[in-house]
Amino acid sequence: MRIRGAVQEIEKEVFEFLRNSLDDNYEVVSGYNAIPGYCFDIAILRNRVLLAVVEVKLGAIMYGQNPRMFESQYSLLHISGAVYFVVTDGDDYCVFSKESNRPTIIGREDFVRCIAHRYPMAAPEPDREAFAKAIAGSANNSGFRFVAGLLKRRGADLFKCDPKSATISFSLESDEDSFFRKLLPIAKGINHTCRYTSLDSTFKLLKDKRQCMCNILCMNDRSEGIYAEKKVFGTVPDIKESAFSDSDHCYILSLMATSIEDDLTMWRLYGDAAKGACLHYALKEKLANSSKLGEGFFLAKVSYGALENGREVHKELDFLRMIHQYDLGAGWRFKFNRWGIWKHFFKSYHFKDEREIRLLYYDRNDDREPYEWIKNEESQIVTKMQSFSLEDFPLDLQGIIVGPKCMEPKMITRQLQRLAATQNRDMSVSASRIEVYR
Repeated sequence: MRIRGAVQEIEKEVFEFLRNSLDDNYEVVSGYNAIPGYCFDIAILRNRVLLAVVEVKLGAIMYGQNPRMFESQYSLLHISGAVYFVVTDGDDYCVFSKESNRPTIIGREDFVRCIAHRYPMAAPEPDREAFAKAIAGSANNSGFRFVAGLLKRRGADLFKCDPKSATISFSLESDEDSFFRKLLPIAKGINHTCRYTSLDSTFKLLKDKRQCMCNILCMNDRSEGIYAEKKVFGTVPDIKESAFSDSDHCYILSLMATSIEDDLTMWRLYGDAAKGACLHYALKEKLANSSKLGEGFFLAKVSYGALENGREVHKELDFLRMIHQYDLGAGWRFKFNRWGIWKHFFKSYHFKDEREIRLLYYDRNDDREPYEWIKNEESQIVTKMQSFSLEDFPLDLQGIIVGPKCMEPKMITRQLQRLAATQNRDMSVSASRIEVYR
């Protein structure tokens, strides 16, 4: 850090260094009026677009350490319209960036490297072991003992750092999937599930021997995907094409525990006003080896928030927000690479009575066949629907219960049983035992 010397000489030195270090795509200008009435010492433009404004001051490092100083510098950054605002004494470059809410102090070579390669301005690589220990401690304090066990067992190996994007993330997709599975409710009893649907869908499923899954964009929960996003990141995605990029690849089958099979409330809510059917499924492979569900399938119980003192809380999402906000050093941030998948397993307490077990299919290439376009009759949203052969589907249809309000329950039961028999499907078909509902 320089605390003595002629500022004019240092400014000339910095100008020459930047001009000689950057290629012809960059223009280094001495004296730049980005703000009316205010002239910055130096500006860096790339293809005539303002990239950085530079102020030469002795003791530049103090501008990143003094709260009053760096607040004023952030104001200049936003007013100037540049991506970076830099205070330098020729040795230390204190960089204020729109990518971070903290200034980064780096050497001049690192500054040029980041500018030239379009890397984020970031502090030295964070300590992965210290990060793992801190997150494990927080998980343990929050009551997530399975998550804490995973973090303690794997430690630094569970994470990787990417200097190019200044992000830390899980080392492998399977590591992140394991983390989320351990964070979600215990999967006990998930081997058998049920689903309420219409008789039309039931007939089509048996006749065509195919299971359909609708795109998540037409779910009746308007907060789908946005709920968890807001809780963890504090933002709601804009209604733009990019906001739908992940959701457009997600397909959902909403299931329930068999403890609410043939349940009057569920019939009324989800069983076509008790005129539909309740389907009983069994998981073809043991949940312990979830990779055998099939490529792209994810099965887990949904995590619901709770109402406390008149406000909604969600301790799992609070824990994820803590990870997102963890101080990794200026410029660094944590990134959930599988967030577009797992965010759909968190819902508001308003839906807790559903006790949903969710099967999600993620089609990362969006080129799987067959799928078709449909229009949701309630929402009028046009979206895609995926179809799977029952032989390839991870759930085995083992039984059907015909709704208590069907006009001809005995006849419907008999004919569905006959249809199943023609396809050599060994399954039970019965009428609802509920006799008190008209």
